[in-house]
Amino acid sequence: MKKQKKTHQLRRIARYFPHFNNFIVERISDQQDKKPRLDEKIVLPSEGIPFEVFTVCNLGKNASIHLVDIEETILQSMRIIRRECKMAGCSSYRVPPLIISRLARGGKTTALMALFDALKSSAEFLPIIVSFNSSANFDLVDDENNEETILRAIATQFYNNLPFKPNEIVFDKAKVLAFLDEAGKSFSGGVVLLIDELNALSRPLDRAGARFLQKEFLDHPNRYLVFTSHVLMTLESNYKNLDELLGTVSSRTYRTVHMPQCFDLNELRKMPRCAALTKSFVSLCSGIPSLIYSVISLREETLTDRFNRLGLTISALEHRTVLSDFVGEVLYGVRSASASCRRFDCLSTIVGVEKIQWPLFYIGCICKLFTKFDSSVFIGRLICRDLLIYSQTEEGGKDWEVIITVATILRSLYSNLYGTLGPFNLCPINIYPNVKCISTDLITLDEVLEVVTNFYSTTNTSTILTVSLEYNKFADFDLLVCYGKLNSYICDGYQMKLNRTYPKRDIPVGIRQGLVFRSKEPAHDKLKSGWRYLSEDEIVQFSGFSLAQLISSCHGDVPDADDFE
Repeated sequence: MKKQKKTHQLRRIARYFPHFNNFIVERISDQQDKKPRLDEKIVLPSEGIPFEVFTVCNLGKNASIHLVDIEETILQSMRIIRRECKMAGCSSYRVPPLIISRLARGGKTTALMALFDALKSSAEFLPIIVSFNSSANFDLVDDENNEETILRAIATQFYNNLPFKPNEIVFDKAKVLAFLDEAGKSFSGGVVLLIDELNALSRPLDRAGARFLQKEFLDHPNRYLVFTSHVLMTLESNYKNLDELLGTVSSRTYRTVHMPQCFDLNELRKMPRCAALTKSFVSLCSGIPSLIYSVISLREETLTDRFNRLGLTISALEHRTVLSDFVGEVLYGVRSASASCRRFDCLSTIVGVEKIQWPLFYIGCICKLFTKFDSSVFIGRLICRDLLIYSQTEEGGKDWEVIITVATILRSLYSNLYGTLGPFNLCPINIYPNVKCISTDLITLDEVLEVVTNFYSTTNTSTILTVSLEYNKFADFDLLVCYGKLNSYICDGYQMKLNRTYPKRDIPVGIRQGLVFRSKEPAHDKLKSGWRYLSEDEIVQFSGFSLAQLISSCHGDVPDADDFE
């Protein structure tokens, strides 16, 4: 009786969905032994299929209500899709997928939904979107390979209202692909498969899944593949074809697009509950609208809680190795060949090919993990404690001071780890100096230089010393950066407070040079001896790849006067 009742139910389902032709839907039951088994087949009527059944996902419109800086992302994506769809099937060219790789709450799903809407509205393409995001409630099935899971996910898009659970449906592969062929003929651009959080399915994909996506959506004419991932993942790094191994064909690369980023407070404050948003908090999030939105508007986890939940650790033996790779990647943006930093990828954004960036706050969180390096922990305190507290109220440029100080310490650490010249050629090459960071609230330069002199009188190892000047009316300088050992040192003075005017006097005795981080030079008659007025390009180069994205937004016009001593 149970079997007859179930068969009757399945026939009713088939009767209510007459517009699917030539498909066999296999109903899977796991009620007896918890293992999927074929229970019944439904042969659906062979009537014409309205292709709009594939466009049932309208989440993009819902998610797009408060989008910021999404236009360029969509324009670049559409441009890539139009170009690569035409190249698919060309034997001399390996079509690369479009990968949207960014940290959690970085706006990947929102961008994918908006792209779905754009593809649908264009009438050139048939977009199919599937998601392995935890919020999609798409359950994996035991003993199912990645290809079968992806096919099952595509099959769920055949319904406006799925009549049974996604893990209870399997479509015949040949008939699904035949349908895609027909669909491709009906749309001038072709079929575009959009996959949200492919990394949640498997990282890396198994051989079957990787080959399926390559063959059916990259090498097949009039089809294309776009997917999002928390971390960079390709379809070929672990499953290379023999021709590629022999060097007869090139490896397949990937495409990326601009991801939303905004430092315009007026625009960002239009998001719900963001009216009191501060410039410093925007800098902490590196201007990522969705990250700001998740913390401020949705009131989800704080940035600190989100990082702590990951449970990232570094063993004592690998501190120097991992820090070397991390500092190099933050400064130069080039993904290290070593795997040591890949544990942090879920906090990053992929920019271009093999370039990587981290938000300012997560740079601080990661730096705090290197407890064997006091200067790295100092960076963590500056960002995750001082600037975070400061960002809770309206302010006038603390983020700019922190960014330049962090860049200085990172450059000093890079000298320690790689033997480079240090900040602005401060030390000789191949010295590998120690790095020490201190703060002081002393109010005169003579007092501070006495502290520096005492430090080097007892230091017999080459050391870079950074001195943060906390007295808020300190004359001329905001940071001193010194190098030396055993009663001998040189010292540079940095000026970067946004409420300072240009230097009022020549460089004082005891300072090698003064550096002004404001990107503009004063009128010729206001130039003072010993000062170097850095251009924006010089500041960007000094700050490094991850921090450079913050530069143009952080410093404004130089005031004509100030009340500093």
